[in-house]
Amino acid sequence: MYSMKIKVFLVGAVILLALPVYLWAFDVAGTWIAQAPSQQGNVDIILKFNVDGEKLTGTLNNPIAEIVDIKDGKVKGDDVSFYVEREFGGNKIKIVWKGKASGDEIKFVRTVEMEGSSGGPGGGFPPTEIIAKRAK
Repeated sequence: MYSMKIKVFLVGAVILLALPVYLWAFDVAGTWIAQAPSQQGNVDIILKFNVDGEKLTGTLNNPIAEIVDIKDGKVKGDDVSFYVEREFGGNKIKIVWKGKASGDEIKFVRTVEMEGSSGGPGGGFPPTEIIAKRAK
């Protein structure tokens, strides 16, 4: 009798522990500050995130450009991704941010996609690693 109850309890515990981590979304809502390299030296980029399920919305504020809305934002487990669009010299630029959240940090890799660029998919810009820290 007790043996059966213990087995049922153990099976239930194993199932709960075995649920995939991606069912749990890391809480990235709020303000984050990322220091990123620029032609003028390092700049603080302010990321403001809102989360609804796996959907991520918000803004990116780069002090050397205008504030832009993030697009196609997603949070799956500890994975965070979005992109922003800019225009420089008549060229559309898509800047893609993909990262992993851990504690009060998100480690991003930022890549650039330029329309009509002869510099390859990154338009001559290599991927950049950027760490965002939760604003206190």
